[in-house]
Amino acid sequence: MVLEATGITQQFNGRNILENCSFKLHEGEYISLVGKSGTGKTTLLNIVTGMLKPQSGTVSLDGNDIYNKMSEHKRTKLRADIIGYMNCAESLLESLTVYENIYYALRLNKKKKFETEIVKLLEQLHITNVKESYPSQISSGEYRRACLARVLALDTKFLILDEPTSNLDDESAQLIADIILSHKEKGVLTATHDSRLMCGTNKIVISSIY
Repeated sequence: MVLEATGITQQFNGRNILENCSFKLHEGEYISLVGKSGTGKTTLLNIVTGMLKPQSGTVSLDGNDIYNKMSEHKRTKLRADIIGYMNCAESLLESLTVYENIYYALRLNKKKKFETEIVKLLEQLHITNVKESYPSQISSGEYRRACLARVLALDTKFLILDEPTSNLDDESAQLIADIILSHKEKGVLTATHDSRLMCGTNKIVISSIY
């Protein structure tokens, strides 16, 4: 399966944020998206995950244009089944515990996982201790790990991650980086400033987002 962006251009207030940006992400490929703040990394991730239609250019999944050939409902389903997206904004439901946030996402998308499977994921991310806590009761590092757990629980073919380790202590950032790098069998696109997420055979995209 291939996720492809071709000729993506996006403007805000008459200024090009993205200009003619293109790339392909295959399953099993890892791409780090790097660039200074304000160069359009988050905008690009919102576009390739079906959340923001570009002013020009196309986003396709195995050749199928996700904006011109898919309804909004299908694009929402796409994020549950194919493209798991962890954005940089606060996204956990405040009225639900950490465990309930993960379970709710699975139930909403008609995916079944046993409690033991969810707990195992929480153990891997070292947040079992906050399983029954609400988002307002946990640290920023725990919050970010809970968001990652929710995305990983969906078991999608692609992972799209926006600054997953930013503003975290070194221990939390290293743990998240290790978990992300352990999922290289998926197609992974990570917008990051963290050198830990740019190591090895990562493809680093720079010029296309300026």
